[in-house]
Order: sequence, then structure tokens, then C-alpha cells
Amino acid sequence: MFNEWYRTAEDIKKEFEKYGEFENLKNKLTEDGIIFEGECNGLITSQLIEHGSNALGKLFLNGEDNHYISYTDKHLGWNYYLYDDEILSSKDAYNKAEKFFQEYLE
Repeated sequence: MFNEWYRTAEDIKKEFEKYGEFENLKNKLTEDGIIFEGECNGLITSQLIEHGSNALGKLFLNGEDNHYISYTDKHLGWNYYLYDDEILSSKDAYNKAEKFFQEYLE
């Protein structure tokens, strides 16, 4: 069985702390309201975005309802992002993702 560290809050925290990226992840989600595949030295993966939203919610939303939404589409080169719908609208999140993934769109 392979390591599915992206499924639990504890394992996500351990993995990001191991590489010194936990505070970076925290700031991206709690301040910017969005994370993109490939950030944090590659620790933000499509698997984390697809399967880790509940675990991320446990880490950063203090037991509140999870309002993290993961998204990808063909136009973005199938690149993933996850955003907090309490901080960003879906349109704002998409525009930020489009800008972030611009190199894949050219």
C-alpha cells in the first residue's frame, strides 16, 4: 500500500512540517483562500486537492463546516486548485487559477 498522507489532517500536517512548508500552506489557505497544484515545493498535488479537502478543513477551519472547493477543467490544462468559498467567489478563484496556470494555457 502506498502512502496516502493527503487523506488525514495529522498526516498532512506531518508531511508539510517535514519539508518546512506547513506555515506556507496555512497562509495560502487562511489568507489567500486558494492553493494550486504544484505549490509548496510540489507538496500540493492533485491527490491532496481531490481527496484532502475535509482533512484541510479540520486543520484550518477549527471544526466549522468545510467550505473548501476543489476544481479543475480542460481549459486550465487539467491543473487542480482548491479554494475557500468564504474568501473567494468561484469566479475570482477561477481567474486566479487561470493566471497561475497561464504557462500551461499558452
